[in-house]
Amino acid sequence: MFCASEDAVDSFSTLVTKDERFAQRSPEPEDEKPQGPMGTPADMQSIPEPLCVDAEALTNADVQMVYRKHFYAKVLCDSERSCATAAHMVVWRGVAMMMRSYCQRVQCEETALHVNSPRYKKKVRIQSRTEGLQFTAFAARYGTKAEELAIGVAVRLGL
Repeated sequence: MFCASEDAVDSFSTLVTKDERFAQRSPEPEDEKPQGPMGTPADMQSIPEPLCVDAEALTNADVQMVYRKHFYAKVLCDSERSCATAAHMVVWRGVAMMMRSYCQRVQCEETALHVNSPRYKKKVRIQSRTEGLQFTAFAARYGTKAEELAIGVAVRLGL
């Protein structure tokens, strides 16, 4: 999973690598897809890699989005309905971590909804519905602990 804009990748190339195929995608809305269980598209497995944050949270934030149209993807949501893909980097109570790690500390559920990626800008933070939880413009490409730690350092440094 990769969730940063090309600008972020270029300025932060030592921690993440650029994937041209991913950066050039411009998906169509998934609203017309046949619905499967729990209102998810029936062909969920054919949908591109998850992209980040609940599109609704980004719409209410003062940030530009990387993609013109939203993707429908699997996300983790806490009890306040703050949602992001599992490897997306969040800041909870001042500590940077993947959404998956946050969900190990609080109870989350997996669901699917429209997501998009905030365009990278230094120190960008998107407020979530949960007090003390903010979304960043970064994600751990492979969802590893090493990536989480390295990107966490970058977030603390203000990148």
